[in-house]
Amino acid sequence: MKGFPGFPAGDLPQVSLPQFAFTDLLPLIDHLAELKVTLHCLWRASEKPSSLRFITQEDLLTDARLRSSLPDSAAILDGLERAVARGSLLHLVVEHAGERADWYFVHDEAGRTLQHQVRNGIMPEFDDPLLGDRALRAERPNIFVLYEQNIGLLQPLLADELRLAGAVSVRLVGNSVS
Repeated sequence: MKGFPGFPAGDLPQVSLPQFAFTDLLPLIDHLAELKVTLHCLWRASEKPSSLRFITQEDLLTDARLRSSLPDSAAILDGLERAVARGSLLHLVVEHAGERADWYFVHDEAGRTLQHQVRNGIMPEFDDPLLGDRALRAERPNIFVLYEQNIGLLQPLLADELRLAGAVSVRLVGNSVS
C-alpha cells in the first residue's frame, strides 16, 4: 500500500462541500466506486464557474486522477450509474449528429437549475453554436438496475415478476389515456 505523506504546509486550495454531503449522503454510500466518483464529481464541479458546473462522462473516463483510483472504465461507469440511481448526480444524454454525450450535474439547487436550463436550450455562458440542434433527454436506470443496487442480486423468478408488473403498469397507463 502506498502511504500518504500528509498535506503540505502553507495556504492550500479548498473544496467547499455542503454539510449534508457528510451527514446525509456519505453514510448512504456503500460502494467504493460510487464514493470515489461522487467525491470526484463534487470536486470537479466546484472547480467550474456556476453556469458550467457539469461534468461529461468522457472527461471522467479520461481523468488521470480518477483512473488511478479505480481499476478500469467499467468501475467509473458503475460508480456513475450508482450515483445517479442514488440521486447524488443528475444525468442528461446529449445527442447531436448521431453522437452521444453524457453530462452529469451535482444534485443541488444549482445543478437542478442548470440541468433545467440545458433541457430548455438555455445556457448563456456556454459557447457552443450546436447546442440548439441537440436533443436532450434524461436517462433513468431501469427497475432491474435499481433493484440490484439497492436490494441485492436479482433472481430470475423475481425478474419475471418485475417484468410482468412493468407490462401491467404500461397497459394501465395506456388504458387510462384512451
